[in-house]
Amino acid sequence: MFSFPAALEHYTDDRYMEQCSTEFEQCWVTGIIPERDCKIMTVTIGYASDNEQLTPDHVQTLRFSDVVAGETVAAVSGNDDYSLAWVVDVTCHNRSE
Repeated sequence: MFSFPAALEHYTDDRYMEQCSTEFEQCWVTGIIPERDCKIMTVTIGYASDNEQLTPDHVQTLRFSDVVAGETVAAVSGNDDYSLAWVVDVTCHNRSE
């Protein structure tokens, strides 16, 4: 139940890994597939130290421009201070009509 309707695909293979920052040993890649076009889409990534946590210890916001409905957007994030990352929310700003 995101603010903006989107499907997720979690990738554990090496696709999009070239987009990972070399400063991090851990990198998470999630494909965001929006249901509608969006001029600016933000994806909030949550990080936690414990797999049982329901709320993140830290959040990061990724921003994407000119997103097209049905096309996969790779949300690539890294943070070696945490053992877990997940998409907390997807939001569309200035949605295309």
